Amino acid sequence: MENTVTGKTYIGKVEKTGFVFAALGQGAMYAMMTSWLNRFYTDVLGLELLFVMGLMWGARIVFALGDPIMGALVDRTRTRFGKMRQYLLFSPFIVSVLSVFLFADFGLDMTGKMIYAAVTYIVWGIAYAICDVPFWGLPYAMTPNVEERNKFLSLARTLNSIGGALPIAVVALLISDSILGLRNGLLAGAIIFAAVAVVPFSLTAFYTRERIEPQKERLPVKDSLGLMFKCKPLIFVMLFGVLSFGRYMIQASYTYAADYVFDYNETVSGFTAFVYDSRQIFGAALIGLGMFPSMILMPRLLRRFGTRTLSIAAGVGSGVILGLFYLVGRLTDYNFYVAIPFLFLGGMPLGLYNIITFSLAGECIDYIEYKFSIRSEGVVSSAISFVGKVASATAAGVIPLVLELSDYVQPETVDGVTVIMEQSDSAKNAIFMLMSAIPAISLALSAIPMVAYSLVGRKKAEMEKVLEEQHIAKLEMSGALPEGGTEADAAALSDEASDKSGSEAENALNEHGREDPPHGQSDGEASESTPSQGEDGE
Repeated sequence: MENTVTGKTYIGKVEKTGFVFAALGQGAMYAMMTSWLNRFYTDVLGLELLFVMGLMWGARIVFALGDPIMGALVDRTRTRFGKMRQYLLFSPFIVSVLSVFLFADFGLDMTGKMIYAAVTYIVWGIAYAICDVPFWGLPYAMTPNVEERNKFLSLARTLNSIGGALPIAVVALLISDSILGLRNGLLAGAIIFAAVAVVPFSLTAFYTRERIEPQKERLPVKDSLGLMFKCKPLIFVMLFGVLSFGRYMIQASYTYAADYVFDYNETVSGFTAFVYDSRQIFGAALIGLGMFPSMILMPRLLRRFGTRTLSIAAGVGSGVILGLFYLVGRLTDYNFYVAIPFLFLGGMPLGLYNIITFSLAGECIDYIEYKFSIRSEGVVSSAISFVGKVASATAAGVIPLVLELSDYVQPETVDGVTVIMEQSDSAKNAIFMLMSAIPAISLALSAIPMVAYSLVGRKKAEMEKVLEEQHIAKLEMSGALPEGGTEADAAALSDEASDKSGSEAENALNEHGREDPPHGQSDGEASESTPSQGEDGE
């Protein structure tokens, strides 16, 4: 169960509404890339599958390695905006523009297309890290109330997932030859979702507030990065995230399966075009809808079962469902109507992992502060971003690799129209495996490291209780208001804090937290030193 000291909530309605809509826009913009960029590279630009695989793996691994550095820089930042908000003043606009250029085809020769794809993708990834790491670090600093934080994160990640589902359905409609076609439909989708994201994403810097202040001392980047490896629970969370790379394959692979496995048509016209388009959209909508039951119930499930139990259940359950999907699909010769319930259930891991991972990150941030008296929103948020990019890079690389190893035939362009080609049985099986059997194995394996995750039960409850009491005491002494508080409340709190001096102020703080730094450290050691090698959190 979650442990909360008081019933106070701190995140106001404007903050909450603005942030969750920014999360929706960000999810849509990012999903446009993860769901359709492979298809753009292979079926529009006509890039070699091995080149696409190398670009996806190489560039995303570089992006992932840069995320922890960005996180360490965030944790060293001290401005009037706080640690994170100032990075959101400019980066969302840059990322939105670059997101459009990812899907632009200027008719270059093959060498030019390869250079263009590599440059735009790498620049986009660098710019995205600058806004993604601080954006998802913000919720952990917006409230000292653990239960409020979990509910707020669940809402934000739910809206983020709704945004992530939109490009699948909307772009599937746009790319039909009866509307814009593949090339123009993908570009139009990129423009639409970049526009949806840019305004709310950019305004986040102005209407949010970082209420939990970091320690005054700034850790060196090297020592800040070292916290990731001194926090054993975070290591298990990172393994959980990397091994679950298959969740990123379900949506991206469906864009191929809808064309080549469930509904192949050499010519697309009339009623056949309607069926073709509706299956592409209907299947994508089913995957998107499958996310939401688990996400809506997530706050209640977290209180009842906890993060470790849900993480293990998500991995094992998703593995079983997707494994059955593969077997039933093969036995029914990929019957689309038989696939319908599995498409819905296949969306569930996308919702489950989308929220669980961020709840686990909050626990790791708390744990690092509890043990070492260091706030680490930037580093932990970047660690989650790191594993997400490694996982998505793995997924993005596996797709062209499997297609290359099969007999997959890329589309041909005839008179400016992209014509999909008939695929062999081996190619169809390979595509179907990409959205069923391979994700099943990946998600089942992700449950293994969470068996050793130790932030559960009384240990977790005591940690959250102590930290929440400390944070609330500091907020009250500074005159900070909970949601719905009045200026008179703030003045009273401020007067109360100013009346306490010397030992009185110290006693007031100690009533809400620990009297001594953790594990016998002195004040200087707690705030300036990195954790000792032997402290593993068990």
